[in-house]
Amino acid sequence: MLYRLNYVWRLFVTAFCFCYFGLGAVFLSLIVFPMIGVFSAQGSVLRSRMRRVIQDSFRLFFAILHYGKLFDFQVEGLEKVQEDRGVILVANHPSLIDVVALISLMPNVSCIVKKALFENPFLKGVVSKAGYIPNDESEGILDLCRVSLDRGDNIIIFPEGTRSVPGKALNLKRGAAQIAVRLGAPVRIAKITVNPPTLTKGAPWYEIPPRRALFKVEFLEKIETMSFMENGVKSSIAARRVTSEIRQKIDSSLQL
Repeated sequence: MLYRLNYVWRLFVTAFCFCYFGLGAVFLSLIVFPMIGVFSAQGSVLRSRMRRVIQDSFRLFFAILHYGKLFDFQVEGLEKVQEDRGVILVANHPSLIDVVALISLMPNVSCIVKKALFENPFLKGVVSKAGYIPNDESEGILDLCRVSLDRGDNIIIFPEGTRSVPGKALNLKRGAAQIAVRLGAPVRIAKITVNPPTLTKGAPWYEIPPRRALFKVEFLEKIETMSFMENGVKSSIAARRVTSEIRQKIDSSLQL
């Protein structure tokens, strides 16, 4: 009976959190952000305040997950990223809420997100006003990333492109490394583990694990991509080597 009650409670909290996320995005877009716009100058000040509101709302989201007994959370190496400016943060992508976790932890974050989110009625106001970058697979994305990095933003990119499948090897694409190499940006690596797996690719929201999951974020070392370009190495080769280095660092850490 206690197990059943615990399961029903966690299912209720899961549903509540999904509602919180969707309705919260609408609330920010229609009420909070316009109010910030009235009392803030346009440009960097406005964008910074909007990102701070997003970060605080994501921290509240994780507090609900924690105190609602859905997740325990553990963070290692947080001190490494507190002074990061103008870096590309890459991470593996085991669950639906990975980007929420990273934004809640790292300062001054931008993201490369699906272009469809800029047309989503719940999220378009959030992603556009926060200065996030649409992934339209064109050369324009490189210019947008350059502008973002030059003003000190940290850009989150998941090299897998989508959520990973539990038990399968990482399949990293070279897009993140290509952007980093071509712009000369350092890469910060993060490793995310969720045990037992939940909110995975293809799993419905109501498919929750039998017990509370441990969600762990570990910030690893930073890669200076310019060192991969020495001696006239082509950017395509350098990007391949950077991607291999990222895979090796995450894989070795996952096996510990």
